[in-house]
Amino acid sequence: MAKESKIATLVLLTTFLAFGNIYAQETAKELLEKGKQFYEEHKYDEAITEYNKAIELNPNYAEAYNNRGVAYNVKGSYDQAISDFTRAIEINPSYAEAYYDRAVAYYWKHEPDKGWDDMQKAEKLGAIGNPDLIKLFEETQE
Repeated sequence: MAKESKIATLVLLTTFLAFGNIYAQETAKELLEKGKQFYEEHKYDEAITEYNKAIELNPNYAEAYNNRGVAYNVKGSYDQAISDFTRAIEINPSYAEAYYDRAVAYYWKHEPDKGWDDMQKAEKLGAIGNPDLIKLFEETQE
């Protein structure tokens, strides 16, 4: 009887953990959406807080890192932004928007040479960037 009780407890624990992970994923998505809403309202610190919570629940959530990087970029925290874009790319090497956003951060940090490769990679992956910004990058390469 004790053995059956242990097995039942293990099954319940495994089920709880599995559903807990699913719930965390959904919650991370909800937090991402809350962050997007704050960002659209120009409440960048609040957006960053929501993205932090999403990342805490799902440390491999590339979109949350990217969005947090965009918020940091707007605030002028370019090193933090670049770090987040880099993490998003590490998680998803095909994340065109993260390459583009990192290129923008390098541009605003006055290091367009570092962003040039990212801009080209973003375009190869299908990102459609701001034509004026792309032209500025091209001019730095001449």
